[in-house]
Amino acid sequence: MKRFFLLILIIFLFLLTSGCSGLLTPIPPSSIEGASVSEVNDKIDSIEYLTGNSSSSRGIVANKPRPAAVVIDNSTESLPQYGISKADILFEIPSKGNSTALLAVYPNSLDLPKLSKIGNNKKCFEHISAGFDAIYICNDNDSTVESEIELDIIDIDSPGISGKEIADIINRNDFKTEIETSSATAFPFSEGAFSPILMDAGEVKVDFGGGMYSNFKYMPDEGVYKKFFQNDFHVDAAQNKQLSFTNLFVLESDIDVLVSEDERDVDFSGGTKYKGYYVSKGGQQRISWYKADESSEIELFDENNNKLIVNPGKSYIAVVSKNHDTFYLDGTEA
Repeated sequence: MKRFFLLILIIFLFLLTSGCSGLLTPIPPSSIEGASVSEVNDKIDSIEYLTGNSSSSRGIVANKPRPAAVVIDNSTESLPQYGISKADILFEIPSKGNSTALLAVYPNSLDLPKLSKIGNNKKCFEHISAGFDAIYICNDNDSTVESEIELDIIDIDSPGISGKEIADIINRNDFKTEIETSSATAFPFSEGAFSPILMDAGEVKVDFGGGMYSNFKYMPDEGVYKKFFQNDFHVDAAQNKQLSFTNLFVLESDIDVLVSEDERDVDFSGGTKYKGYYVSKGGQQRISWYKADESSEIELFDENNNKLIVNPGKSYIAVVSKNHDTFYLDGTEA
């Protein structure tokens, strides 16, 4: 009889854990409570910092490599773009003329792909890079980049550069190559995929103003959003591959033009005064965001002011002006 009840208990526990596996459960610390120190460290080391995916697929094990954040020119004259699909996180902000500026965050600064034209330095991108403890790579028009925050910077003035050349520069400058952050991952990632349930989001448009916009189409079979720029396929020419993302974030802020039209002043304080949106797996929800100072990480919160749990995978983050409608679903304002 005792064996019978023991068997029933085992079956019940199996059904309970398998039926609820990973749903809105963040990777660590909550998913590893009760584990030994060595078990916790092994689990943290097995998760990619920027995506929350298992690191075994890319051969990344213990000791997290330091990311690189690269400014990519997104004007028509800069096309075609190379190496951009290898980035784990892509930021996009309005820039000069009929274009936007991109900041591509790569998982390993010593293992970058060949990159196309490097974009001009932007203060707001410096602040984003510092939050990821990333090496910042930009073009500062032959002048020396002097940042107001602690940041390792590589100034590139060439049509393109290989990953090996960048690795050589990093080694010559003796930049640290392992990440130093208190966070195990860039975001609190869920252990299992889920869809925000507030509203369907099969097609998304992000309006940067001035006729500039990026749009996305959800591919249910792949679980990702394919990226377009003003209805044209946004493609990595080296891979002949359209950019795709598991997570889309739209962060509204105050954006003002500085000395030149190419430089924008972005308020990164965040908070509930600015709207935000999280889109993933065909659904979307309202969020808020916060950045304590120029060097801090961007923190994301749900409508109940809890830390936002997001799906593991690559992320696209648009920073847009709060002064006009910016976010649309299936052609309709959200």
